Amino acid sequence: MKINKKTRAALKLETLVFFLLFFTLISLVAWLSIKYNKRYDITQSGSNTLSQHSQEVLRQMPDKIVITAYVDNSKEIRQVIRDVISRFHQHKNNIELRFVNTELSPDEVRANQITQIGELLIKYHGRSAHAKVPQEQEITNVLRYLARTENRWIVFLQGHGERHINGKANFDWGVFGEKLSQNGYKAQNINLKTNPFIPDNTAALVLASPQTKLTTNEIAIIDKYIADGGNAFLLAEPNEYTGISPLIQPLGIEFYSGTVRDPNSEVLYKIQDNTFAVTPKYPEHAITDKLSSVSIFPKAAAIKTPEVVGDYVITKIIETLPQSWTIPQNVNITSLSQLNKLKVSGPLTLGVALSKKAQQSNIEQRIFIAGDGDFLSNQFIGNGANLSLGFGIISWLTNDDDKVSIPPPIIADKELNLTVFTAAIFELGFKIIAPALLALCGLIIHIYRKVRK
Repeated sequence: MKINKKTRAALKLETLVFFLLFFTLISLVAWLSIKYNKRYDITQSGSNTLSQHSQEVLRQMPDKIVITAYVDNSKEIRQVIRDVISRFHQHKNNIELRFVNTELSPDEVRANQITQIGELLIKYHGRSAHAKVPQEQEITNVLRYLARTENRWIVFLQGHGERHINGKANFDWGVFGEKLSQNGYKAQNINLKTNPFIPDNTAALVLASPQTKLTTNEIAIIDKYIADGGNAFLLAEPNEYTGISPLIQPLGIEFYSGTVRDPNSEVLYKIQDNTFAVTPKYPEHAITDKLSSVSIFPKAAAIKTPEVVGDYVITKIIETLPQSWTIPQNVNITSLSQLNKLKVSGPLTLGVALSKKAQQSNIEQRIFIAGDGDFLSNQFIGNGANLSLGFGIISWLTNDDDKVSIPPPIIADKELNLTVFTAAIFELGFKIIAPALLALCGLIIHIYRKVRK
């Protein structure tokens, strides 16, 4: 083609139009990518796709979910959290994710009882729960808990000097009651002397340290409730066991006389009172799976537990350290040998969980017995992991601890196994043949250009 001014102008115009169209196309693609977010998981195992369990949970939650991630300055942790939450966001648009720097907001961290970097606080319908690690299974189980709409009635026995779930005194459980209400539990007080029955919709019956004996009729009503598979939370104080003793004696469970003494409270935690027992370690159990800090029990009684309790599976949930001990109340100790003879050394059990399949259903019956009610009182519930432990017990008693298990994706053929001969062929191809072919192509192009000149 002969080049002149006219053709040169046409070529320039053609180039300009091409670049304008190309720029317009790129801008359109960029706009579409911002307006419409669509992701495709092309991995064989679907490792970047939300599981069906998680998708089903999200379908049960039409309203807004707010997730607060507590992190430090690490960009890597923030990106990991964004990646995980983005998989949930693909199936639900109204999920809000916000980050809080733990170093800049220590008051918020303490107020929300955040215990580790990367912990998530998830809120829905005014309720909240913690996901300790930013993983799909952990987040999904928290969402399942928050999505539940049925009322779980916690019934509190009254009429024997028990702690009041709505009370404001230091002795009472008012703060715990407010937290239960905020998390979907309904509390109801009953007096079996005036209303001699336990409601059929009772999720758990609580005897919060009764200070006087129950009547024969009250004991019979509670015994029948437990025999029929009812769940119960039974608490007592040192040397004040008469309220619940008739209920636990058939199980072979007793309390040691006296108050537990624990020198670790002063040595390790600077508490100037050895009647405060501390429990820094917990067994693997649904009650304690979210506990990572110490629980504190002021003036607790130790529990004497048999190896076998009928058909129940018994688990020691709260245990003191080996240095703790207890001796009988009101005993005049006159010598060291007498002390050693009477002393019961730790570790001492302060709380036990009993479970078995109920006779009239396939639901598991659950009972928790504790030698201290102060740990959930208004005065001490804010100490350590006391509140979390209390929630763990109630959640377990009401069967709110059931969790889905999301297995990790199975990656097929994740290893490439080559024979020695095949590996030698690959090595020969990449190290000798491929470079030789490239060199040959370069030589041919060089000769071709030289001939054209």
